Parts: sequence; structure tokens; C-alpha cells
Amino acid sequence: MEKRISVFVRVKPVDGVQQWEVDPSHTEINSLDKKDKFRFDHIFGRTSTQYEVYGRIQPIVESFLLGYNGIIMAYGQTGSGKTFTTFGNTNNPGIVRQAAGEIFERIQQDSSKSYSIRVSYLEIYNEELKDLINENNKPKVRENAEGFFVSNLDERNVKNQEELMHELNLGDEIRHTRATAMNSLSSRSHALFRITLITESQVKQSEEDGKTSLMQKDEQQNSTIKTKSILYFVDLAGSERLSQTKAEGEAQKEGCNINLSLLTLRKVIQALSINSQKDGRIENNGINSGESQTTKQSHINYRDSKLTMVLKENLQGNSQTAIIVTINPLELYTETTKGSLQFAETAQHVRTIVRINEIIDDKRRIEDLLQECKRLRRLLDQVKSVDNIQQGLLIQSQNYGNGQQSFGIPGQRNTFGIGILNIPKKRKVSIYGNGNIQDNEDEGFNRPPKPTNAQM
Repeated sequence: MEKRISVFVRVKPVDGVQQWEVDPSHTEINSLDKKDKFRFDHIFGRTSTQYEVYGRIQPIVESFLLGYNGIIMAYGQTGSGKTFTTFGNTNNPGIVRQAAGEIFERIQQDSSKSYSIRVSYLEIYNEELKDLINENNKPKVRENAEGFFVSNLDERNVKNQEELMHELNLGDEIRHTRATAMNSLSSRSHALFRITLITESQVKQSEEDGKTSLMQKDEQQNSTIKTKSILYFVDLAGSERLSQTKAEGEAQKEGCNINLSLLTLRKVIQALSINSQKDGRIENNGINSGESQTTKQSHINYRDSKLTMVLKENLQGNSQTAIIVTINPLELYTETTKGSLQFAETAQHVRTIVRINEIIDDKRRIEDLLQECKRLRRLLDQVKSVDNIQQGLLIQSQNYGNGQQSFGIPGQRNTFGIGILNIPKKRKVSIYGNGNIQDNEDEGFNRPPKPTNAQM
């Protein structure tokens, strides 16, 4: 299933001279001088609520429960509302708390499946990884044949929303923050909160559907379907200008690393957007171009940042993705806001191919192979049957064309009476008239011919 990245913009409610205004349709935002105009899936104005925001990204949570991967990412300048949108607080729950509530409510209502949920919390600070659930761990980005993965990262089993939020809150307490000129509690790192859902369901099959093997008959024809889906909530560190944050020393180093990491993310999104256009898959404001192109794909360098390495699979393929870009509409931040909107505009052209993540164990793999063998045997029998019938009809046509009324084949003795054409696999064609009688050793089919008038 092909999906386009969903892009939303949220305008921070602030006082002062503002440079941007939202169109009443809530899909377009314009600069006051009308020089810049951007269109997105939805734009949340200054009066938008946390519940309105969650309502727009809820389909990703819905798909997550069905076995699809998802990622919800907050991007924007320092102090524009990313962390508030993602995590919120007790009185104004953010996306994570609302999603957790819905996930546990849904699985508790569904008794037809068994569920297990694990969570992990990773911080990327100055290009170093930190486990926010277990500080003693030393996470590392590693690579195998399937791609990048993070080793030495704790995953905790949680049984309800309260346990999930407990792990999240513990991680928030040790996440790196710092006061800057733009934000009294600025996040100085990227935070990646991950929920992993394992679902098992029993599917009853019948022999008629062609999916029952000998192994299944011994197990009352029940098959276990298992899926594993992952949902990321990513609160990115704020993009910033050092001249505005007035950062010095360690804070300046943090700012440089943040900007470098975000620059790599922007480059990756740009390359993915270009490749989508080259694939002829680009959608412009909801309308597919329909143009297929075969231009060489742009190289995408994920290795320049730990962030892009960790999120590679989600960004390039198997994940439904939503990006919420938060902006400060004050005139002072016009250029920074414009840069954020340009990033958002690029991101909405990226398309991914998503699929349900079914876990195939050895037993299930054997089942699938047995079913495939049965399917291929049936197909082979059908092909042989058609070929034999066509062969018999071809011989008949040739003999009639030669003035013969038989299935006679040159070099073989013709007899009078009933001609019998033996076809393998218990398929026989007989006619009255001149024909051939051949023994079928496989089936012992030697029926004597019907007596002729001369014999009667």
C-alpha cells in the first residue's frame, strides 16, 4: 500500500506583531506580504486544542493496531511547541498520552486476540545515544543485513496506560534540557519514544479454501497469525540560530550538533522527495501527476547522523508517517519559520510503501510452503489437462482435413469400429468411426470395441 507523508502545521499562540496568517480552509498559510504561500494537509491555528491535533494523526494509531508501522514526528524551531504537542501535560495531554489511552482501550475491548506491548525511550544528544529507561546501558547504532538497529536498549513490558506513562515520565526526568534566550526549558536532544505491539490471533481454516495442510488437520485446522508493529513518537531538538539563542560554550556545541543533525534530516527528506518525483509517484496537493519517469535515483546518505540512521526504515519505506511542523508566527522569526515551512513542503511529496508486518516462524513457513506446493500441483494438473485436450482436438482436426474420419496417426494400424484416444491422467476421448485403439498401461483401459454390423 502506497502512502504519502502527512504534513501538518501548528501555529503557536503568541502576542505581538505576526507575519503569518492561516486561510479559513485551514490548508493554506500565507505571509502577510503575500510573497510566500504554502499548502498542507491541515494547519492548526492559534486556538487549536491538543485533541484536535490528535484527531488528525489518529489514523496512524489505527493502522498501528492493525499491524502497520508508524512514526509521528514534531519538527520546528526552539520554543515553538514541539514538546508540548508531543507530550503535553496532565491538563493538556499530548499525542503520546492520547495514543496510549486509545491503544490500551482498544486491546482491552478485543478478546479475539492476544496482545503484548513493550516500550523503549532513546535520546540522541551530541550524536551520542542514551537509554532514558536504563541509564546503565550504552546503546549503539549497528548494522546487519536488514539495516540499522540499536543495540543495548531496554524494552519494558507495560500492561496499561499508567505503566507506559510511568516509563515515559522517568525518561523525561533525565533528558537533556537547558534554558536559552528563546526557551526557558529547551530540549537539547532528539527524543524517540517507541511502542512495540505484538498481536496473535487464531484463524480457523477449512479444507475448501485450499489452505489446510496435514499439520493443520492435527491442530483442528487453526492457524496462528502473529504481527509486530512499531510506533515512534519523535520530539526533535529545536532548529535554531545561535545569534538568537545567544548560546556559548557547551550550549553552543549542543546547538551546532543539533543543527548538523537536522541538516542531515532535511537532506534525506529532500533526496526522498526527489526520488518520489523520479519514480512518477509524486502527488501535488492531492493530485497524482501520472507521469512515469526513469531518471537515475538520487543517493541518500543516512550515515551522516545517528538520527537518520535510526529512522532509516521509517523514512524510506515501511511506515506511515506524519510530521507536525510547529512555528512561531512572530515577525522576528520570519526567516526561521519560512525554513520550517519549506521543509514541510518538501516532506509532503515523499511516498512510502507500507505493509502489515507479519511474523513468519519456522512452523508457519513450513505451512506456507506446503500450501504453495499444493497450489502448484493443482495448477500443473490444470495445464496438463488443457494441453491433452488441445492435442486431441488438433489430431482430430488434422485427420478430418485429410479426408479421414478417425484419430489415425501415420505409421499406426487403423481399425474399424470405435476409435479410442487414451489421454493420461484418466482422461479419454472416443468417437465412432475409423480410429486407433491403444492400451493405457497406467490405467488398464482396454475396453473392447462395439461390434459392427458385419459382426452382428
